[in-house]
Amino acid sequence: MKDTWKYEFRPVILERGEDYWMSGNVEEVTKTSDGWHAVVNGSHEYDVDIEMDGDEVADMSCTCPYADDHNCKHMAAVLFAIDNGEFETADEAVGFRDEANDILEELDAEKLREELKEIMEEEPKYRKRITARHRRRKADTRDISSCISDLDHLAYKYGDRHGYIDWKSGFGYVNAFLGCLSDCVDPMIRRREIMPAFEVLKGAFHIVNTVEMDGSNGEHGDIAGTIEDYWNTLIKTADPDEKDTMYKWFVSMEDKAHHLICADTVSNILDHSFEEERYVLPRLEKIRSFLSGTKDEWNMRVNLLRYRDYLNLMKMDLSEYTEWLKSHRQFQTVRDLLYREAEAAGDYETMTGLVLESISYCDAPWKKKDYVYKLVQIYRMCGERAKEKQTLKDLLFIYGSQNMDRIHEFRDLCGSEEWEKLREAYLSLNPAMKAAVYADEKKYDRLMEAIRDSDLQTYDRYYDELSGLYPEEYITIYSGHLQKIEHRHGGAVLYREMDSYLRKIAEIKGGKEIVLEFLEVWERMFPNRKAMKIMMDEIRLDLHPL
Repeated sequence: MKDTWKYEFRPVILERGEDYWMSGNVEEVTKTSDGWHAVVNGSHEYDVDIEMDGDEVADMSCTCPYADDHNCKHMAAVLFAIDNGEFETADEAVGFRDEANDILEELDAEKLREELKEIMEEEPKYRKRITARHRRRKADTRDISSCISDLDHLAYKYGDRHGYIDWKSGFGYVNAFLGCLSDCVDPMIRRREIMPAFEVLKGAFHIVNTVEMDGSNGEHGDIAGTIEDYWNTLIKTADPDEKDTMYKWFVSMEDKAHHLICADTVSNILDHSFEEERYVLPRLEKIRSFLSGTKDEWNMRVNLLRYRDYLNLMKMDLSEYTEWLKSHRQFQTVRDLLYREAEAAGDYETMTGLVLESISYCDAPWKKKDYVYKLVQIYRMCGERAKEKQTLKDLLFIYGSQNMDRIHEFRDLCGSEEWEKLREAYLSLNPAMKAAVYADEKKYDRLMEAIRDSDLQTYDRYYDELSGLYPEEYITIYSGHLQKIEHRHGGAVLYREMDSYLRKIAEIKGGKEIVLEFLEVWERMFPNRKAMKIMMDEIRLDLHPL
């Protein structure tokens, strides 16, 4: 089987699937007429079917709720098992099931109850699962509190004594959290206990936003993403009153978004799961109110995009949106949005005007250079070569760009004679660029002149280009540095530096004799520096191998 199937899964889901497989959770993998069938035993038992087309995966299905819209960890676990040859023939599977069925047939109801009771007493996980699946009463506050408590206590199981979860424990915590969440919420969804499930998810969301966790591997997002999937499932099946209750809670959480690690989850739900007019129109009014007085450009951008999307969703006229943009062009966010729209329409005249406005409004020199270069790109797209060249010249000579790519672009637009004159004028305005430009054009005599009296690192930077042409100067510079540092007291770092410069000198014409002189002098001066002697012996051996 080709391993291209792995690209069908989000990386975190693939990791969880591999973990499930390695934990032995994949059972009864059997060959079918068009692929494979397996049972995965996690928080529940799920049936997985894999349809094959030759040696490639054609389709997959799983009975878990997550698989309604995504490829799940149970599918990945089965594919890992198949990839590693862990499957049985249909006859073997039938034989095992027949044996198990025979045993169950022979046990009377009383004996089965005794066996099940013993399992429930020994394994709290199975006790909770069976209770959740088969309780006769509706879920109540006891069930909700129990679920949230179990989720909350995981921080102390996987964290330190203060409940802090470090990066090493994050993966285990996520798996345990999602398993526990599935044990609680899946049975409620099956029994259509919408609001109890919603309350559990609210508790889970509070925990993931407040738990002390490193989170550098995306653990918060992994949990929040699963909670979001559950919420979408609930909202699809909720009646109008239930949906209204959920909506009010999400709106209240949006107002607290600056306190939430996973605020995007709330925004995603509000933007994509409540699309009826009774929800969208109040949100549209809220956005209008926000935009009427804000100068916060980041939140302005987010709300403008929502403004447009909501108007489109309600099939309303976009003129109020476009008029707002036109009357607020002093904001960079607005100009950026107008620029993207003009770019999509191929309206170069509007694009040019917007960039010129941005240049006039901008105070930051580095940002102004970005806008000027954007102007260059527009002229290039339009084929206006003269304007492209003049704007590049302004970028270099007026705005002081020191970007070698911009220099290359301008040089290519000039003739060689014109560039010879302009280059020296540019370098007189930007003397720090002399070495880079001369090195780029292989003008090594001017490069050497430009770096004289520079620091040692500058000589190192152009060692390959200049040491062969100016051996005496390089030997003098490096020898002077070695004499400066030879009396320092240091360990491995000092000797590595000495070793580096001795070897650089040795590679230069006439340099080996200088290195040998250093070694002889140092052996007399520092007879007790053992590490230094080892370094010198290694260099001597490299210079005169046996």
